[in-house]
Amino acid sequence: AHADGSLHDVVFYKATIPDEKGEPDGIVGVILDITTRKQAERRLYEANRQLHLLTEVTRHDILNNVNAMQLFLDLVKIKSDTAHIGEELDALDRLIARIQADIEFTRVYQDLGSHLPRWQRLADCVAECTIPDHIHFVIAGGEWQVYADPLLPKVFVNLVDNSLRHGGAVSRISIAAEEQEEGLLVVFEDDGVGIAPDEKELIFERGYGKNTGFGLFFIQEILGITHIRIKETGTAGQGVRFEMSVPKGMYKKDEPGQSGVGP
Repeated sequence: AHADGSLHDVVFYKATIPDEKGEPDGIVGVILDITTRKQAERRLYEANRQLHLLTEVTRHDILNNVNAMQLFLDLVKIKSDTAHIGEELDALDRLIARIQADIEFTRVYQDLGSHLPRWQRLADCVAECTIPDHIHFVIAGGEWQVYADPLLPKVFVNLVDNSLRHGGAVSRISIAAEEQEEGLLVVFEDDGVGIAPDEKELIFERGYGKNTGFGLFFIQEILGITHIRIKETGTAGQGVRFEMSVPKGMYKKDEPGQSGVGP
């Protein structure tokens, strides 16, 4: 156990010290702290496990949609009046769109957890977002670094995209980071239509939403690699407020030359 009471992974190397006659006279040992490496290995294992599970679910979804398409095609074949097959053709279009969405999901999800987490400056992550000229954009606390999956910039890209697509007449987007007693709080806000109370948890489920429904689910998965939690706490009608809670040890102040793959 560490001096602060936390448990650490270590490797102990030892060697016997001989005397002048070659007999054992003592032992020397070295203890190496490999906690960071073990944490990274566990996170990578968990990410790969989740990826495997989601791949299986996606394959199952695609097969179900293909089977449904076959059913509608059979209905079209047995209808002699081609003027009344519009409903079946519309259903086929919807099923094709679902399959395309599933394939797109596997494309963007395949990189999750494929690389070790690393330190990333919030300002650099946010810089990858495309902000329209009519949006008043504000960032505070961009100097903080967060230890996260390399896909962290996608979190902010997806949040901005979510605001532009679903926020209505959004005119302001802000991102702020502030250290609190329990850790670092990163907040994303806009002044759009917000989220209804009964949807605040549903929006993070895979497939929920007006488009593919993968954006917020994907965000939650990226952050979860390094135990960062996200929730929506805004007021409907006043805009969204996504709070990302970064645990202690997973963030630090930006300093020149800081980099690496461990906390």
